[in-house]
Parts: sequence; structure tokens; C-alpha cells
Amino acid sequence: WLNALHEENRDPEDPFPPVDRLRDLYRDPDRLRRVHRDGLFSLEDLAGALPSEYVFHHLAPRLAFRRARAAGKTRGAAILEFESRLFTGLAAAGMSAGAKAAAYREALGARESSYFRIETRGESGPTEGAAQRESASGYDRIGLAVIAARSGLVPGKDAVIVVNTRNRTAEGGPAVPELPSDAVVEVSTRVGTAGTFPIPQPPLPAAAGALLRRVYAVEREIVEAALSGNARRAGEALRDHPAGGPRAARVFSRLRLPRGSG
Repeated sequence: WLNALHEENRDPEDPFPPVDRLRDLYRDPDRLRRVHRDGLFSLEDLAGALPSEYVFHHLAPRLAFRRARAAGKTRGAAILEFESRLFTGLAAAGMSAGAKAAAYREALGARESSYFRIETRGESGPTEGAAQRESASGYDRIGLAVIAARSGLVPGKDAVIVVNTRNRTAEGGPAVPELPSDAVVEVSTRVGTAGTFPIPQPPLPAAAGALLRRVYAVEREIVEAALSGNARRAGEALRDHPAGGPRAARVFSRLRLPRGSG
């Protein structure tokens, strides 16, 4: 969830705190509706904080399922197709380094333009013209930014990067107050030679906080069930997941488990 959007003060001597532009957005319902692609969230879903697109699967799992069925494939299957075409192309004999870099950028642009098209439109392909656009993001760039920050290649300044990290600030408390300190969270994080420390986050609205705690408890229980090979325990946990339920829990009855597991 995005629960604040601060505009930094240009003057370091300015005594006033940064302006929260998110408040301005909430004063304009028409703009608020355009934050996400059509068909994901209602204004009620956006109350108090802006969810990431993935929250859609927790709030409307049946609708997500129907749209995936209409597309004829899941997001995972679509990504596998993109990557298979990319690696097949990169393996072609005689391809120069520049051509390989261009192929990578093209594949990344196509992948990003297809983001959440299944969930919003029941379509799995990229938008028209996506292959010609150079992507401005990519996990490769995030990874290199983390390496540079941890190695001290930018002396005297920590980088602020969104990464998965332990939910423990430099002071020792949880960065996300709804979760324990030993949880793994994906938040804005200060990365430098001294370590990786998540930036403290304000509390979420009540409904969002309750959903976060519920999903975390279920996922932790499923991890424990997987480590012990206990299918019954995993199935019972999956019943409580917002995107799960009794039908999803029955998946575990068809798994082959180690001998002696529950």
C-alpha cells in the first residue's frame, strides 16, 4: 500500500515538513480512479491508502479467476512465454552484444506492457507498440543498485531502494508496525555499507492492516506446513487465505508427500 507521497523540500533550511501529495489526490475522486487500470479497484478499496495491484487477488479472487480463464492462461504462463522467446533469441549464433541488449530491452518492454492485462481485461498479450519502447525499470537495475550501495561505490550516501528485507529498522523495531520484526517485507529501504535497513512506515488503515496480518499469518503457517510435510496443516491454512477457501485447500489432497507426513 502507498499511504504517503511526500514532495521533498528543495530548500534544506525550510522549517516546514514535506508536502503529502497523496492528500491532494484523495480530494479528486476522478484522478483517484485513474491511479490503477480500469476494472481493478473501487473507491471503497482505495480508502485511506492505495493498494498495489496484487491486492486485487485478495479482494476479488473469483473475478481474477474468471478473467484468467477468459485470457486462456495465467500470468505465470504468459511470463514463461516471454522468457522462452527471449532466451531462444539470445542463443542464436552470431548475435552481437548490442543486439542482445536490444532484445532484452524489447522483451522487458513487452513484459511490462502486459502487466495486469489478464486481471483487468482478460488478455495476456502486450499493448501495441510495446516492443519498440525501452523499459525504464528492471530487476537487473535494482540488483545492480543494491550491489553499488552495499559496496560503497557512492561514498557517503545511502541509496533508498524498494527491496525485500527483514522487518527491522536500524533502531531495532519493526518497519511495518502490523508485522513482527522477523517478517520479510518489501518496503523503501536505506542500503549502504553499514547494512540494509527498512524505513519506518506509518500504520495502515484498519481494513488494510487486518488484511495484511491475515495473509501473513496464513503464509507463515503454509511455510511451516511445507517444512514439516504436513498437507493437512497447509490445507487448513489455505482455507483462511482471502484468495483460498475450501476448493483451494483440496489441492493438497492431490499432492505426493514424503512418507509419514500428515
